[in-house]
Amino acid sequence: MLVRRRQGVASLSITTSSKLAGEATYDYQRQQADPQYDRVIDLEAGDRAYLAAKDIRAEAVLISDQGAYTVTMSSFSFDLDRYERTLRAILDKILA
Repeated sequence: MLVRRRQGVASLSITTSSKLAGEATYDYQRQQADPQYDRVIDLEAGDRAYLAAKDIRAEAVLISDQGAYTVTMSSFSFDLDRYERTLRAILDKILA
């Protein structure tokens, strides 16, 4: 989804895959998040989950019995706390 704003275009994407595929790539994704983001938090959601944020981009990865999900937000001009709140809310909806 692209969102037009006065300052430019922001994007939100949700990528899905099987639980097996998500488990195969989770450790690598989580390891890569540490040097790329200012904040990385392991979550108690689903089987495994984390969220990561910096000034212009954020992502959350969730593995559950329903499958694996990667949520990416870019260029929303949010602070880290707002990215975190937004990603947590999206993950909660996915798990509901």
